[in-house]
Amino acid sequence: MKLKAILVLTLLTSSCSQLKTANSNAFPTPTDFELAEKKLNQTEVDKDYIGKLSLDEIKKENRNLKETIVKLAKSSNLSILETTEMPNDDLEARVWRHNGWSKMWLFVLKRSNGKWSADFQEQTLDEETGKVIKTSKRKIGKPKSDWESVWKKLTNEELLTLPSGFENNGWLPCPDCGDVTIETKVNGNYRFYAYTEPYLGSDIRETKQVAKIINIIAEDFNIKEFKADNL
Repeated sequence: MKLKAILVLTLLTSSCSQLKTANSNAFPTPTDFELAEKKLNQTEVDKDYIGKLSLDEIKKENRNLKETIVKLAKSSNLSILETTEMPNDDLEARVWRHNGWSKMWLFVLKRSNGKWSADFQEQTLDEETGKVIKTSKRKIGKPKSDWESVWKKLTNEELLTLPSGFENNGWLPCPDCGDVTIETKVNGNYRFYAYTEPYLGSDIRETKQVAKIINIIAEDFNIKEFKADNL
């Protein structure tokens, strides 16, 4: 199985319709994730495949992921975070969450010139081409706790230090299972990594950390559709 094809399909679109919900605009329910997990078992996917990648193969897949992130940023009218110049006191984190089918959610947290802000957007994707056909954006208000406290919570859950899911079986070869991709830029240092939908990799410690990061965002900023359930 070509992991490059899986990567692009997982992030941008879906080639299958067997797991599609009755309402394709809805976020997958626990039942949907159970069906996806069942499909993984039925198709005898090698869940250790990613863990067997060599260092060169991991670097190659990370390059493929980076290309996908650039396309996503452009489709969202965002700068390319890796190449964006910013003072060392500024920082930015982007958390992309894809439901495996036609929805992509993006949370952006920034500190610029000492001022914090957060944005959230939802994209509807064409399931055949992966192109964005609709984008809705909304400004997010202050978190329930203060900005610095939220940032501390996120960093305590390893937002800035989690390894790539390619290195620890945190990424499963399943086009319809959904995924989370995280970008950060702090003190001029850029990082990115991705994990399969946390519900499907809940036995992996790092995947649990991704779920905690998602839930901090969902709870502190009251973004219900972002919450990672059943963990």
